[in-house]
Amino acid sequence: MDEFMHYGIAAGMQAVVDSGLDFSKTDPTRCGAVCGAGIGGLGTIEAEYDAYLKSAAPGRFLRSSCRRRSST
Repeated sequence: MDEFMHYGIAAGMQAVVDSGLDFSKTDPTRCGAVCGAGIGGLGTIEAEYDAYLKSAAPGRFLRSSCRRRSST
């Protein structure tokens, strides 16, 4: 798990505490939270992409993608 995700989880936990909600008295189907992140975890994205490019699969994907793009 990337470091930025730790911050998001901690912020969510703090928000729940700060809200003062008593979840034992709240309908769980009527509660929710929305969380978003911009481009956090870019280091992991880059590492996974590098690993993908070094695998046997990317040649097939890249060739078929280029073919599709050039025909449109």
